[in-house]
Amino acid sequence: LSVTQSELEASKADLEASRADLEASKVDLQASEEELRNSLKELEEAYAKAVKEYNESLEIYNREIDNLTSDIENQQKYVEGSVLMNISPYDVWTAKAELFVNPDYEEGEEYRNAALTATIMRAYQSGLTSGELLDRIAANTGVEQRYLQELIKVSVRLDDFSGIQSWGTGLTFSSRQDNLLTIEVRHETEQSASELMEEILKGVKQFQAQISSGIGRHSVTEFTSSVSSQIDLSLAERQTAESERLTTLKASLDAKNEELKGMKMPEPASSSFIKAGVKYGVVGGVLGAFMVVFFVCIGFVMSDKVYSA
Repeated sequence: LSVTQSELEASKADLEASRADLEASKVDLQASEEELRNSLKELEEAYAKAVKEYNESLEIYNREIDNLTSDIENQQKYVEGSVLMNISPYDVWTAKAELFVNPDYEEGEEYRNAALTATIMRAYQSGLTSGELLDRIAANTGVEQRYLQELIKVSVRLDDFSGIQSWGTGLTFSSRQDNLLTIEVRHETEQSASELMEEILKGVKQFQAQISSGIGRHSVTEFTSSVSSQIDLSLAERQTAESERLTTLKASLDAKNEELKGMKMPEPASSSFIKAGVKYGVVGGVLGAFMVVFFVCIGFVMSDKVYSA
């Protein structure tokens, strides 16, 4: 049977509508593909940023862990090696010596004498708590210089001047008027305290010759000396604080290691987006093939030669 003209026109109209739908679907598909490409680009950028941040965080964690490990080693060494940290605060052997420093000056030069005395006594204070003397004592006793500094206190009381005293390098002030140089040493035993004091008094004699020639002539007379056992609650507090510091450092290291274990390398773009890309690729291929068939059909319809057997 031949297809009537009206049927042919209806088929053409249907095909035109289908073509319009296909064109619209093609536009939608292209928009979806563009959206997918943009999404994939954003994911790639986000992934690159996440990897960079991960690597930076990893570097920071490793550096913090290295610093904590070093601090723990140093603190452990200090707590175990420091003589002061191992003295019983309820049995601190303290040797004390007071030395009278008397500069040579002529009558009428009292002001010059006061200034000269201050310079001389500060020179003793500096020399007795650092440098050459402590190096020599460290070599003789086997105790490191930094640990010796903690055991030695030198106090200066000046006539008409404020006093200065120090344990190692710290300074405080008093208002006594004496021209006295007070030396105190702390140690674990009476013998150790006495031997350390003897080493320091040898240093006083050595410095006297140097200071006399470099600053001004003077005499040094030992005024009093003693050795006794004392309770030092401030030492107990310091020992506790140093032990707690070590405990805190170890806890911080453990926490950092746990945080490091919990870090995960960022994962690439989700596989769902990859599947979506494959889906749109397949759909695009099918749609393209369908449109080829569609236009072939259009050719037949437009030729007005469609027949049935």
